[in-house]
Amino acid sequence: MRQIQLLITAMAMLLVASCATAQSESKAEKKKKTDTYAVEQVIVRDMPSLGEHIIIRPNAKKNHIRLRREQSNDVIYYELRDRDEKPIARGTWNTVEYRLDMEPFAPGVYYLKLYNYQDMQLMYRITKTGE
Repeated sequence: MRQIQLLITAMAMLLVASCATAQSESKAEKKKKTDTYAVEQVIVRDMPSLGEHIIIRPNAKKNHIRLRREQSNDVIYYELRDRDEKPIARGTWNTVEYRLDMEPFAPGVYYLKLYNYQDMQLMYRITKTGE
């Protein structure tokens, strides 16, 4: 009887240990996986001088897109659209640098439209891929 109890206890401990190992592996795998991004300018309309001074760089580790410009004289409005071109995020950019958080969005193709009060605009295609 005592041997059966010891065997059951040992099996239960082994089961708990294997579950804990599987959970820690899945957490480690999730941490290793990062999204990757590709950014491509697709439209420039009446904004060539502004387009030359805007730098857009993805930061996959922090899951955001970094927007940078030389000066912050004008307010620039941004609109992020999904692949069907439905707006999913909007805002204003009135500083030299801005970080657009991409974490809430699933992998896919997005369009980032930048424009000012004179309706001059730039558009970038952002491809987010999950790995």
